[in-house]
Amino acid sequence: MKNKRLWLLLIGSLVFIVGLAGCGVITDGPHGSVEYNLFLEGEPDPELYFGNPKSFPLVAGQHIEVGEIIVGNNDEFLYVTYKTDDPWFLEEVHLYVLKEEPQTRLIPGQAPYKKGDLPNETKEITLLVPLKNLDLEGEICEKGLWLQAHAAVVKVEDGEPVQGETAYGGEIFNPNQGAWYGNIFYELQCKENGEDENGEFQTETAWGGDIGINIKAPGAWWYYFDTEEKETQTIWAGQTIEVGEVTIDENNGKNKITIIFNEDWQLQDVEESVKIQGYEKIPNSRPVAGQFTTYKGEELVVTVPIYSFYAIHLDVQKGN
Repeated sequence: MKNKRLWLLLIGSLVFIVGLAGCGVITDGPHGSVEYNLFLEGEPDPELYFGNPKSFPLVAGQHIEVGEIIVGNNDEFLYVTYKTDDPWFLEEVHLYVLKEEPQTRLIPGQAPYKKGDLPNETKEITLLVPLKNLDLEGEICEKGLWLQAHAAVVKVEDGEPVQGETAYGGEIFNPNQGAWYGNIFYELQCKENGEDENGEFQTETAWGGDIGINIKAPGAWWYYFDTEEKETQTIWAGQTIEVGEVTIDENNGKNKITIIFNEDWQLQDVEESVKIQGYEKIPNSRPVAGQFTTYKGEELVVTVPIYSFYAIHLDVQKGN
């Protein structure tokens, strides 16, 4: 009887472990007991994302583009999808998610999020990172994360592996000392950064000015207005969408800022949808719009003190 109970207990334990292997494992991580190794075989349903996911190249051997890394999120998970193009396939994937930019290659085998021993001819897999693991404080909107997304890939011809390579997603770095690696910068998106529940509006963050910082590159993107340049400059939403123009002209010892949107674009119906900060020297990184003091409100024509530069942050939407 004892032997029978022991066998039943052993079989039950094996069933439990196999069940966990497909949907996630609870392990002791750097923040205590948290979820690791959650994955999907393929890409998530697009409806899971807030806004639109971002794509970054997957580069093997420093110079061979073999696919892409797709990153998106909602208020529960960060989704990181590895995809390869023919004739390349995935063998292992490893992922670090950090709040500061890594300055060197991190050890892939020690990555907290990973999946090894992938089935033959795997071309697509998604790692799920619970946001609760990342110790983010307050709203997730536009918080920046640094990803080091590593993969072991193999080139297959006529059914036979002919070339194996290390691959990384994003911008590739080849330091004078140490191994090469790649980094991805990703801004978490909010529910508002996309369509509303009825699919009526496309909402975006926008900046006014013709001088862009970190456009299509790692880092927090933004534009600023240089008053030594043209009097009328572009308003940019979602990094690359032209949604209107902003004009600054001097008037009685002040600067008048006039915002004009293209057809279908307008301010979101939220408090302080217009935030402006004047500078005599441009900051080294994107300023926090919520801390702006020159102007906060909802007006499209405002008078402000004279500065050499302005950061003009707008919450905008496009109606169907």
